[in-house]
Amino acid sequence: TFTQDVMDLRLVAARNMTESWYQLTNGSRIYFLGLDPDPITGVPSKIGSLELAWAGVDEAVELSEGDWTMLLGRLRDPRIPWHQLAAATNPGAPTHWLKIRFTPSTADREYLHATALDNRFLPDDYRAIIEALPDNAIGRRLGRGEWASVEGAIWNLPLDQVKPPTAEPKRVVAGVDWGFVHQFAVEVVGQSGSGRLAVRAELYATNRGLDQLVEPWIGNDGQLRPGIAGLCEAHDVGVLACDPSEPSLMGQLERLLLEHRRVHGSECRLRARVKAATNTMSTGLQAVDKALRNGMTVDPACTGLISEVPGYTWA
Repeated sequence: TFTQDVMDLRLVAARNMTESWYQLTNGSRIYFLGLDPDPITGVPSKIGSLELAWAGVDEAVELSEGDWTMLLGRLRDPRIPWHQLAAATNPGAPTHWLKIRFTPSTADREYLHATALDNRFLPDDYRAIIEALPDNAIGRRLGRGEWASVEGAIWNLPLDQVKPPTAEPKRVVAGVDWGFVHQFAVEVVGQSGSGRLAVRAELYATNRGLDQLVEPWIGNDGQLRPGIAGLCEAHDVGVLACDPSEPSLMGQLERLLLEHRRVHGSECRLRARVKAATNTMSTGLQAVDKALRNGMTVDPACTGLISEVPGYTWA
């Protein structure tokens, strides 16, 4: 698209296909790079060392908010008087972090809405296809540019329930879902004296072994993460309820937490014990549904959970 429809190739002075850049006659350099994480570090290393004046993301709905933050941190080229991060995307679920971050527009964040039919360059037969898309979530997203929930979604997380907790918890537990290629997740949930639940914090990571997650570590956005032990200490977690399908990982987690207590001695405030969670699907579905209907809130910082909830569907 760049060479065919965008750039006058007479303005290209050089290009490097191995490093994916074009050098222009005015001295600018344009990179075309992906955000695939390095399999060892988990960080998009090709982007991490750049100094940019401007960056544009295509299909931003596929980014995590950590990816977005990391890109903001690359806008540091001192030779350019202004810096900007822009993106184009098809909509996703109404609770997606992009929707929450950019609507309504603010002084430093502008949201521009258009549908596919606003593109005057599209051929007539493609426009006819767009107009004929079904009236479901996918059709409304692609055809009308709506942030629509998927049909068959099990749960509905209203936007007014995406907010920091307002009450001190009487009891705090955490749920652990194992993952390496897929997400490893720890969700910290507090229960108030009245029984209302609030998801207070989370640990969300890929391509990291359990031994790399208990102690502090650096996330994809370059920020220090507290690790499982630090998360439990900060929120006074009493129980780590783990997916019982991996008993060996439960044993490893117990040993790593025991070692953390041994190293930190009397200064350690970690009291969480590891136990097997109830893993019956129907019980879990009903419990979460009841909690959401009773007003369970999710802290906006729990972007992993917020992005996943709309995608859980049931035939």
